[in-house]
Amino acid sequence: MTLDDVQNEKPHPEPVQLALSKLGSDPHEAVMVGDNYHDILSGQAAGTKTAGVAWSIKGEEALLKHRPDFMLKKMSDLLAIVGAD
Repeated sequence: MTLDDVQNEKPHPEPVQLALSKLGSDPHEAVMVGDNYHDILSGQAAGTKTAGVAWSIKGEEALLKHRPDFMLKKMSDLLAIVGAD
């Protein structure tokens, strides 16, 4: 999704909702992974689980303030979250 595809940018849920719709996915089966608080808030507003990435430029603590469901220390941490470990 790009800004050209939506009328509202993150943290509005529209970008995540549109992606879910195009993928035929349910929010309760999805995880929004992001490196910015806008990603976390957008995922939460869309009803998905959320995961922040600890290597974000703004830092792990900045993302933790927005209460993601998960914090990835490395990308492979996502495998256990989605049950593919």
